[in-house]
Amino acid sequence: MRVDRQIEGIERDAKREFLPILGPERGIFLERLVVDRRPCRIVEVGVLVGYAALRMARQLAPGCSLTGIEIDEEMLQRARRNVEEAGLDGQVRLLRGDALEVIGGLEDGIDFVMLDGQRSQYLAYLRALEPKLESGATVVASIDEGQAGAVSRYLDYVRGAERYRSEPYPFGGDALEVSCFLG
Repeated sequence: MRVDRQIEGIERDAKREFLPILGPERGIFLERLVVDRRPCRIVEVGVLVGYAALRMARQLAPGCSLTGIEIDEEMLQRARRNVEEAGLDGQVRLLRGDALEVIGGLEDGIDFVMLDGQRSQYLAYLRALEPKLESGATVVASIDEGQAGAVSRYLDYVRGAERYRSEPYPFGGDALEVSCFLG
């Protein structure tokens, strides 16, 4: 399958180039979330080379889509090639720019979010996205070992606000924080 080959290629490149992708274990978990939650409008902040986008997009139902935002032009071009070579360019739209600026132009009705951009901006990304989220939307945040301080305000917010039900899923020293937006 084209998507499998592309994902395996990205994993090989990531090891050689020290690219901070989610990796197989968290990637498979993310795919299971998409299968279980059945979103139709996914937004990913921080696409890098498209690894998580490929994993999520291949689980989308026909007619559903993923919009990814990446600030780095070189990474965005690599992500576009990876999406195209995987045959998912019909379901994935990649936008270049600062996520805090791009989010304002997105349509409402987002039902799944993957935060994997600048860690210190997670809370700002989420607050910008909230008016566009469907009640019951899933918000996943990648938390890397040693970066808990950068995301502490975000974690306090999703774990303490009545608008979210949130739970961490550890993967060694890394984690995915999975939150449900209650509206």
